[in-house]
Parts: sequence; C-alpha cells; structure tokens
Amino acid sequence: MAVRGGGLSLAMLGLGLLLMAGCGPPRAEEFSFPEDRECIVSLRLWKETPRGPQVILEVTDPVLLDYFLVQLEKAEPVSTPSFPSERYFISFRLNTDKGIRETGLFAYQTHSWDPQAPGYFGWDGRWVKLPPSFNGLLFDLWGYSHPSGAIEGADALFLRQYGWTPLYHINSGTVRLPRQFLHRAGEFPLPLYWAYANELSKDVGLDLTPYLGREVEVTLYKVKEPLPLFAEPRRWSGCAVLVKAEGRLVGAWLDAGPGYGFACSLKGRRLEEIAGKSFGDWVASFTDYNDPVELRLARMTPEEVIRTYWEAVNRGDYRLAHACETRKRLLGYLFMEMDKNWIYSVSLTQAASADWAQTVRSARVLSVKEVEGTTDRKKKEYMVEVDLRVRRADALQDGHRPLFFTMERENERSGWRIAGIGTGP
Repeated sequence: MAVRGGGLSLAMLGLGLLLMAGCGPPRAEEFSFPEDRECIVSLRLWKETPRGPQVILEVTDPVLLDYFLVQLEKAEPVSTPSFPSERYFISFRLNTDKGIRETGLFAYQTHSWDPQAPGYFGWDGRWVKLPPSFNGLLFDLWGYSHPSGAIEGADALFLRQYGWTPLYHINSGTVRLPRQFLHRAGEFPLPLYWAYANELSKDVGLDLTPYLGREVEVTLYKVKEPLPLFAEPRRWSGCAVLVKAEGRLVGAWLDAGPGYGFACSLKGRRLEEIAGKSFGDWVASFTDYNDPVELRLARMTPEEVIRTYWEAVNRGDYRLAHACETRKRLLGYLFMEMDKNWIYSVSLTQAASADWAQTVRSARVLSVKEVEGTTDRKKKEYMVEVDLRVRRADALQDGHRPLFFTMERENERSGWRIAGIGTGP
C-alpha cells in the first residue's frame, strides 16, 4: 500500500538543511519510491555510531531535495556491494493524510572521505549504484547553514556561459574592498586576497579595480559540476563566488572551501597560468617594498629571520611574527578553519590552531642548524631546537623539541621568509 498525501508543508518550504543529533531510528513506514515520490518532503542521512544510527543532516529545500531524488531515480541496478567500514543510511519523510511520517532506514554504503567513489543504495529488495556526484554533493552539504534553491536567474545564466550550474545559494553578504592592492609586512592579508580574486576575475573579463575602497555584495553558489582535476581531493567542494557593485557583476571565480580557498577562474585556469608567473613573482607587484619592516627583514639571513620570529612571539608582537612568513603562507591562514558559509576568515584568530605564533606562549631557541641536501637556491631547510611553553596542551606539549623550518625567497626582493613549520623533516 502506497503512502498518500498532499504537497509540501509550509514548514518544510521554509527550511533548508537541518543538522541533527541524538535521534533514534524511525518506525518503518510502508513505502514505495515510484508511487510515493511526490509525497517526499525531506531526505535524512544517518551514520552508524556505537549508540546506533544517528541523523547527521537533513535535506528539506525543495530544489535540493529534487536534485537528489532525480539521482536516485536514475541509479543503475547492481549486485550486492562489498560493505565499507563506514555505514550510512537514508530515510525519507513523507507528507501523508495522517501528517508527516517517516520511512524506515535504507542502507547507503559509501566512503565519505572519497568523493570520487560511487555510493550504493539498498531498497525494494535490490541495490542501485549512485554516481560520485550524489556522494560528493550530499556530504558537502554538511556545514552550510541555510542552503537554498533560490538562485538569481541572471547569475545562473552567467555561470552557465562557462559550464557551471548553480545547485543552491549558500550565502550573501556585503564587504568593503581594500583601498588598494598593496600589502605591508605582517598585516592582515585581505589586500592579497582581493588582488588574487581580481586576477581570476580578469580571466572572464571582470575587474574589481574601479571599486577599490567601496562596498560590494558577495554571493556564493554551490555548483553541480566537479572542479578541475588539479583540485583533488576537493573537486566536489567547489562553489562560485560572484561580486557585484551597484548591481553590476564585477568579479567571479571558483572557490574550493575551508583549508584551500581559491580554486581557479571560471575558465578553469589557476593564477599562475593566468598571470604567466609563479605566485612569488606575481605577489611582488602587490608588496610594499618601502615598508621599514619589509626592508629590515629583506637584509636578514634565514637564521636571523627564524630568531626574529621567535623573539616576536615571545613579545606578543604577532604582526612582526607574521611579517617573517611568506605571503603565500600568510594568505593560507584566511582559509584555515574558516566558516564554510563565507569566503575567508575575518581574523587570524580563527586560524589559531594552524598559527604557531598564537599557539606558542613562549619559546627559547637553543640552536638553529641548516639541513643539507636542498638543491633549490630559493629554499633552505633548518632544524631549530626550542624549549616551548604552549597556550593549549591539546595542540602541543611544553618542553624541549626540534622543529623544522622551511625558508623560502618568494622573489628576488622579498628576502628569506618562513614558508613552513613542522614537527618532522
């Protein structure tokens, strides 16, 4: 017997994605997908835990829901798959003449950590194979606050010109662009962010330059298509960023989300390909080489930069500490632990766990020794013996330890800077 019901409830129309916790499995409801398809008002993803299956996300937005249901309709029958270590389930909520009812749990076998892998869904006594897009886009919903299928028509048309299809609206907000694309030693790297964004935007004929110092509107859309192969393992994490000023589109590029940030232009080209030079040579055009700190650091040896870095950390002079780092490393802080609903972290404190300057309370440098064997004339490796006192014991432990510094010259004018700090060579 099929479950019958009316259309979508007003409550469900107002919801996008619900993140759930602590729910037990629902009572089974007799269900036939072909017959009850029009009654489905949400799709729930469950994960097996020691306490039993728990809901980890729920899709209720009508546009998003329809996308995943269409994928299920198109799924190909397969033989019983081998089961991965992770076990998931899917259930459906239905609008019936008795109110909202929920189906039982249907097995959904996949590897959440492998967005290129297919998924396997078991129902009606059979198994079907789902494409990687189902797996990648479903799991990528995690962390979005209010995904919505409400997409501006002009934005969709623009993105489709370059082969990108917006699946849902992630967020919109207003920001003020920097007054110029010029970065001074140690300052928050927003001028570099927008200079980079402008380079990607110019690849499709847009330009942020006339709007420097002014407020612009930023809109993020999730795209259906995977990012280019070079974006592995973040191909299904891509979103399009559109920037408007006075109602006009002035910037656009593709983003790969937390930990990665910029992916490429809408044409699928990275900054190095567009600019025709390395990041280090490119960033030279946006660096203030007349800044006193810049001039001072440029004259230092790698060993002196390392000692200056720790001296700054001990004094709480985070600007000088960050000035000792390459601009590529500094730009990367914008994407560490960032809110998935926005384009960058609004302060370096959001990236505290990735920032040694904020993790370490004090450090006594015992020795700095170059590690031999590096052939790149713009790169050197050092083992630095330090006695540390840390702010959070969960990140590091107090005491004596070796750290390994990668020092680089981003370009001929920059001098030596810290490109990486690690606990092993």
